[in-house]
Amino acid sequence: MADSATCLVSGCTDAGSTKTLKVGREASFFEHPGIVENVVVYLGLYDVLNLGCCSKYLNGVSESDSTWKLLYKRRWKPQAAEDTQAPPANRKGWKAAYINRQKEHFSMILKVLAEVQERIQNDQLSSPAFHLGINHLRALGITYDDIYSLFFSKKLNVEFTMLGLYYAFFFHRISEEALKKAMAQRGVIDKKVCARWTLTRTSQYGYHIPEENYIRVRSLGRAVDMEMSFIYLMCQARQPCLHYQDGISAMSFSCKIPDLFEAEDEIECLKEKAEERDCSISQEAAQAAEEDPEAKAEEECLKKMDHGGEASSSSA
Repeated sequence: MADSATCLVSGCTDAGSTKTLKVGREASFFEHPGIVENVVVYLGLYDVLNLGCCSKYLNGVSESDSTWKLLYKRRWKPQAAEDTQAPPANRKGWKAAYINRQKEHFSMILKVLAEVQERIQNDQLSSPAFHLGINHLRALGITYDDIYSLFFSKKLNVEFTMLGLYYAFFFHRISEEALKKAMAQRGVIDKKVCARWTLTRTSQYGYHIPEENYIRVRSLGRAVDMEMSFIYLMCQARQPCLHYQDGISAMSFSCKIPDLFEAEDEIECLKEKAEERDCSISQEAAQAAEEDPEAKAEEECLKKMDHGGEASSSSA
């Protein structure tokens, strides 16, 4: 039986003769032009750029003009219908054309963020301004690569990062774990955001229940961590509450953390460290007891004495 790593393929040449082609481990689909490029198109932009670090061959694929032509057509297909023969606006190649178009796209996104910035009052981004920014971003048709590159940046205000989180979760259906992983890669998962919201109450059984105001501070990693997370609450604040319904009438995000919450965070960190220290001490004590035969024998003797005492009290 032939080795699984090699196979014999018979074919006909132009002269009608038969030849045998031996395909081994060294001949893979990477050697066939066009296959890898069509696979690379479905990767994210950061993945395509990182692909060039894997090998010389993949570096050539990630830098090839044919790869960036396919990426350009896939990313900008409404505008790239007529740009199939030459890069638009320049002759430097399809990668340069992609980068130029992406810069223009980023400048439009930054204009939207500047408009949202103007609507921030008292360092708080209200829910109407938040959802107005979301609608403008939907009109631009931003992708998850745009959110990963621009919104998950350390230099960007945390209110704008919340815009990207909201858009990625509800419109691109990115999972919570994938968002946490992306924020950890970009180094923004521990940034803190302060949320304030007002919960309206209706009258029940003839009694009027007043409004309730809440304020919470969480890291971005916990902002998408549960069903009552900040992005879910902001989604509820999008729809106005009726007079006969309970709901969130107002909500806002802020990067300003109150001093009280900073002190509470320090206390929680100290408590966690104390609990970890107590747990490690108890584990070490348990391991020492298991390793010490005399202590184990003494413990068994005490157990027998306890059983004996219980038996004598029952007989009495």
